This record gives sequence, structure tokens and C-alpha cells, in this order.
Amino acid sequence: MINFQTRIVSYLCISSLIGLTIGAFVSLAANVFVNGIKHFEELRLTIITRFFFDYSEYIVPFAWLTVGFFLVFLVKKVLGCTSWQGPADAIYCAHRPDKDMDIRQGFGTVLAAFTSLSAGASLGQYGPIVHMGALIGGLFKKYNLSSIHLSNDIFLGCGVAAAISAGFQAPIAGVIFAHEAILRHFSVKAIAPIAISSICAASVGEWLNLNDNILALDFYPEPLMKQVPALLIGGFIFSLIAVFMMKSTLNGIAAVNRLNLPIYVVGLIAVFGLGALSILVPETVGIGMKSLLGVLSGHYEVTALILLFFAKILAILISICFGFVGGFVSPALIIGALSGAVLSAFLTSIGFDVSSVTLMIAGMAAVSGTIVGAPISMVMLVFELTESYDFAVSAMLSVVVANLFSHLAFSHSLFDEQLKRRNIDVSVGRTNLALMEQSITDITQKNFLKVSPDETVAKTIELLKKEEQTEAFCVAEDGTYVGKLFLPQLLEVKSNTKASLSVTSTDITIPANSSMFQAMEIASGFVGESMAVVDKKNDVIVGVVTEADIFSIYLKAQSDVHKVEHG
Repeated sequence: MINFQTRIVSYLCISSLIGLTIGAFVSLAANVFVNGIKHFEELRLTIITRFFFDYSEYIVPFAWLTVGFFLVFLVKKVLGCTSWQGPADAIYCAHRPDKDMDIRQGFGTVLAAFTSLSAGASLGQYGPIVHMGALIGGLFKKYNLSSIHLSNDIFLGCGVAAAISAGFQAPIAGVIFAHEAILRHFSVKAIAPIAISSICAASVGEWLNLNDNILALDFYPEPLMKQVPALLIGGFIFSLIAVFMMKSTLNGIAAVNRLNLPIYVVGLIAVFGLGALSILVPETVGIGMKSLLGVLSGHYEVTALILLFFAKILAILISICFGFVGGFVSPALIIGALSGAVLSAFLTSIGFDVSSVTLMIAGMAAVSGTIVGAPISMVMLVFELTESYDFAVSAMLSVVVANLFSHLAFSHSLFDEQLKRRNIDVSVGRTNLALMEQSITDITQKNFLKVSPDETVAKTIELLKKEEQTEAFCVAEDGTYVGKLFLPQLLEVKSNTKASLSVTSTDITIPANSSMFQAMEIASGFVGESMAVVDKKNDVIVGVVTEADIFSIYLKAQSDVHKVEHG
């Protein structure tokens, strides 16, 4: 009893301490990241305004972007980053307890994102912050010195929740986001350290006074009943915009990769594309939080809103498709606010009684919630930032409509689609995902009863009796698989018949490149003891596998997932 109580106290103390430590570290790192970008943005504007020289407003953005692109390329080469990472990788690691975050490539991605955003790329800061939080959680897991075992999802959840909490000063949204977008399950053992981490991150940020509330506006929502038609229409429009952004991004990146352009060509397109936009529409450069506040405050005319809407989307696509690195939450917030403002103006012109601020906030929540696959988190984020129940309920109406349509028409989120294009489908669940990534050859038995095709049935029966088996496999000298032999069927065949002519006609084989999940589907229609695993390229038998082998692997995977999800 004493040992049991000691374990409980130890678990509570250690898990809480880990949550506090991760929260503090992530909050400090996130605020350094955000304020570092602000510093370089102000430095760029200072060079343009204070050290004014001929054509400086044209030259400085191009020079800034050029240096930024070169540094991103340098980071990739020096750190050996084969691909940039993001929240999708955190989701994958959270679904595979045996997989760890790639620390080197992960922090290389964060550094590249910092460089890109400091240079003026039209992307977001919150995606890299979330990934950085997951990386810090992964580091704590890797060097966990405590005697208490904590699952992978607890460390990742603590890091992600702290990142959202630090970035927005929204600890409740941070906890929900970690469970809804990354972990995709609720665990009693995980909720305490994750909540502690999130609250600690918000507390550290508040103590240092390093965050700005992007929705700290002096506006009050109109009665909900009047807004319902506009919010429903808005939900559908916002979902179309979100799906367009996700599809354009993924297809654009794929198209540029297929072209296999030299790096200097990619750099020229990125620099001159963004540089031209920065001259024509300066608000498109950088993260755009000041532009967002301007939109919410009603500082733009309708024509300017429409121009900024299309220019911002173009800037986002150029940035992400041609080599810069960054997140999608900030761009989604801006596009959502712009689309809400334009839709509000249109609906007002045709007779709707619409609150523009309500529709803009609903647009921000709906577009971002659809892209990141976290509708409830975005509603809670609205609630925490506006401190308004009415704004949160109004946003929820558009958010749920937008997410439903996007889920049916495209995918659960941008991150899920990124994983699907890597042949990883987290929607099948942790058990099936583990089975899909384990090869059938891992449990294939090499020792099995072989019979030559020219052997007679009589000798085959004798061999089966001697080995006390009821099945044998007919295999040629070069390893080619001929078929399976059943003792009951052989007893009904003439004794001098060749074995190759006596194989069963209902033989079920498993391709050697099958996953455990595929093998289970094939074995669902099998009756017998074992199945041949065959290389379909040359019809060579690799080995055999029994139903019991497959079933035991399934039970182990199920048990591992149960430990993660239920403790």
C-alpha cells in the first residue's frame, strides 16, 4: 500500500514538474522567436525610413528577401535538412509511440522559418512555434532522467499546448489544441501535465509582458439571432477559401518540385515575386499582424480589402512554393478577416443586417480552424482573446459549417493531407497506423516444409506424417512458389501423381511487400494453418506466416495503443 501511494505521489510530482519545465522553456523560446522577428521587421523599416536614399523603398525589400533566401538555403545545406518539418510531423510522432521527433531537422526548420519571416516572407509564426514546442517536448522525452515512464504524447502535448498558450496568451485554447489537433485523443494521465505546461507558459509570457492580444478590440457583438444567416453563409464561403488555400499550397509545392528548377531560379522567383508585391501592396510583406489589426478596426475601404485579399493569397503561395518556410495560422487569420470584411460589405449592400466585426472574427476562426483541423480550439481562442461569450458562439456557427464542408470535400486538415501524400493516414487510428507501417516480412518464418514439384503424392504424404504436419509448400529449386499442399486433399489423389499437379486451387498468398494491416485484410478470408509470403516480382517464396502470428501482432499493437490512450 505504501509503495502504491509512493508511486502515485511520485507520478504527480514528476509529471507536474515536467509540465512546468516544458511550459517555461517553450514560453521563453516562443517569445524570443516572436520578438526576434519583430526586431528584424522594425530594423528593415528603420533602414527604409531613417536611412533614406534614392530608391531605398524599392531596393531594401529585395535585398532583405535575397539575404533571407540565401540564409534559408544555407541552413538547409549546413544542417543537412532533406525536407522541412512542421506540425504534421508532430501529429505523426504522437500517433506512433516508437517514433521520436527529428531534433536536428526540426530545429533546422524552426531556424529557417525565423529567417524567412524576418526577411519578409508572407507566412506565419505560430506553425513554427507549435513545432518548436513539440521539439522541446521531444528533447525532454529523450533526456528524461526520472524513474517514472511518461508516454510520448505527454511530452509532445506539453510542448504544443505551451506553444499555443505562449503565442496567444490563451492557456485553455492551448490545452484543447494539443488534444484536438495533435494528440487526437483524451487521456486522464496526460491532461494534468499538459494543462500545467499551458498555464505555466501563459504565466511566464504575462510576467515578461511579451505578448499582444490581437483581438483586444473595443467592439461588442450584435444580437446573435440577426447574425445567424450571415454566419451560415459565411461558414460555407470560408470553407471554400480554406480548401482553395490548402489545395493551392499542396499542388503548388508539388508542381515546383516536379519542375526541378535550379535553386537560383527558385530564389529569383521568390525574391522578385515578393519584392514586387511589397512595392505594390506593402501590407502583404511579413506576418501581417498590423494589417490584421487594421482590417479589424475598419481602416480599409472595400476595394482595398479585395486587393489585399488576392495579393496576400498570392504572396503566401509564392513564399511557401518557392523556398521560404513558415506556418499557416497567421496567414489563415488574415485571409479569414479579409474574407469576413468583404463578405460583410457585400451582404450589407444587398440588405442583410450584418456586424462586420462579428463576421471578420468568425472568418478568422473558420479559415484557420479548417486549415489546422482544430475547430473547437479556435472557438475557445476567440473566447479567451475577446473575453466575449457572444463572439465565441457566433464564431462557432461559421467554424462548424466550414469544417464540415472541408472534411467532406477535401480533408480533415492541411496537416492530415500532407501526411496522406506521404502515405500516412492518421485517420485510421493508432492501432491500424502501427500495423500499416510494419512489414509482414518481420514475422515471416523461414523454416517451413518444402516439397519439390516432381515429388510424388505418396512420398509427400509420408513426409507430412513424419513431420506431423497437415500442410506443405510446393517450391521449385529456384525458389519459385508453385502452390500449397493439403494432407486431406492428397489422400484423395492417386499416389503416383506429381505434387505440382496436386496443389490446392484455393491457395491464398500474401505479397512480400504487404504491411501487417494489408496482411490482416488478406487473411480475413483464409482457412488453414499458414500462408505463403511471396515476392510477386519473381514469384519466389519468402517464407510463411500463421494466423496466430498475425493475431498476436494485432493484439500487441492494440495493447500498446491502449496504454497510450488510457494509461
